[in-house]
Amino acid sequence: MGVGLVVVAGAATWYASRIELGLQPDGTYLVPSGQTLTPVGRMRTTEFARPKDVAVSPDGSIVAVLATDGVHFYEPDGNKLAATGFGGAALGIAWAPDGKTVYASQSNGFVARLERNDEGNWARTQIQIDLEGKRGNPQGNGLAVSSDGSKLYVALGIRNALVEYDLEAGEVSRVVETDVAPYHVLLDGSFLYVACRGGVESSPDRIYSANTAGTRVRTDPLTDAVAQGTVMRIDLGSFEAERIANGRQPGAMAVANGGLYIAMSDSDMVTFVGPDRTEHASMRPPDDAHFGQMPTGIAVSDDGKTMYVSLGGANAVAVCDITEGIKIEGYFPTGWFPIGVALAGDQIIVPCAKGIGSRTETTSVGAATGRGIKFQEGLYYIHNSVGSVHFVGLGQVRDIGRMTQMVASNNSWAKELAPRKGIAAVPIPERVGEPSVFKHVVYI
Repeated sequence: MGVGLVVVAGAATWYASRIELGLQPDGTYLVPSGQTLTPVGRMRTTEFARPKDVAVSPDGSIVAVLATDGVHFYEPDGNKLAATGFGGAALGIAWAPDGKTVYASQSNGFVARLERNDEGNWARTQIQIDLEGKRGNPQGNGLAVSSDGSKLYVALGIRNALVEYDLEAGEVSRVVETDVAPYHVLLDGSFLYVACRGGVESSPDRIYSANTAGTRVRTDPLTDAVAQGTVMRIDLGSFEAERIANGRQPGAMAVANGGLYIAMSDSDMVTFVGPDRTEHASMRPPDDAHFGQMPTGIAVSDDGKTMYVSLGGANAVAVCDITEGIKIEGYFPTGWFPIGVALAGDQIIVPCAKGIGSRTETTSVGAATGRGIKFQEGLYYIHNSVGSVHFVGLGQVRDIGRMTQMVASNNSWAKELAPRKGIAAVPIPERVGEPSVFKHVVYI
């Protein structure tokens, strides 16, 4: 399906040149955002499914990717091992220390327990985790497993709580209240770190606030986005929580160099919080200083010298030197909207939620995931997602200067021209900031 467009506004009719989305003759991909994809490494696709989270087994031999259709298992070089089918949540996947059990958050509020037998097959059972007296989907998000494998920690996004679930007793053993919308979870020794995207609950009399899932959150008066999230540290001994950082949409975290690195998606920053300093490092390149890089995932090398940050808005991973502060060395290209990043030996694994776009052909009504649409065989539809997982060898990104040039070209960095004065309004202006005849666009 092309993006040929006919727009009628009064007597004016504007015709855009026809450009086909998807795979191009030169081997690149064009996606509806206008960005070009030139992903490096080995790509594996997930048809009708979007990857959401990634975790590597304790021995580094298996990569587990949570997607909207379940969990996909790979070797670190990209060879597919197996897959299990169920509705996956927004995120949440963690390995038990034995390397034979994986826990994954499900879209129905349960947690899937996947156990591998000697033949390499995975059997799934479900764990129901919620607070006493509550009903409905608690929105299980980030997960972590205790070092002895006896406890499962689950962030409940709608309950504003983190629970400790005793896997042997089969019940919730402890609960701690968190700030609004706990999301990512990271276990490090005797502490749990929880990124709460909604931040501190808003008071009823606050002007700029909004109700979401029964909780009032503070919002930005200009954008209606959440004003500020928080990161909490939970002491596993006392099971008490304290705030240690705040920022716009805190997400993935990593512990290294005596502190905590936090991806702040809504401010294009990575924040480092240490015992004696706090650092905020922008992920924006000099040629594109506007908002939109959106860091989503963090992985740090074993030696603590290099940090990899997936950038959902740039379709790239930033490679950072973190020996002294945080310094971006360059970027390498991925699929559309990388949602996380992980390391396994000499491989960088990058799941991309939108992959190469909605490029699965619909062959029947039953094969498509949309509702209320008259489907036609052989056409593409917005719900026909083809997610992707990329397996990139460290050697493939050594020429980081050339990789950065590819990312800059894919995103048209430094190519955006300033708006011109005195230009007549047209349906779709040539440059950002020039006038359009349309005041509002309604997306259905």
